[in-house]
Amino acid sequence: RHARTTPLPAGYSPVAHIFPPHPQQPQPGAATRHAAFQAQLAAFGRPDLWQLKQRVLSLLHARQFEDIATDRHGTAQIRTTLRQHLFLTGTPPPDDWMRRYDRPLDLACRAN
Repeated sequence: RHARTTPLPAGYSPVAHIFPPHPQQPQPGAATRHAAFQAQLAAFGRPDLWQLKQRVLSLLHARQFEDIATDRHGTAQIRTTLRQHLFLTGTPPPDDWMRRYDRPLDLACRAN
């Protein structure tokens, strides 16, 4: 059985869990592996969370902030998206995003 915290549509059973490489362990080809993982996530992940991720990325690229009502899984998706933005661009997300969704990342960025 899977953990109750794993979000699954009613009637579905998990057959595998996949996780990307840890971004704090930079390795050659990390951006390529990240892109490959994103393709798997788009194909097999929860569509609502994928769409949320794309919405946040679009807002980040447009330099806009939006307070998005989400459940805890959506908030975790936003936090992951912000951290991946930092990993891929080398630039911290805007302060309003970090203050609202990822205070630990905000504190870490301020400390550096």
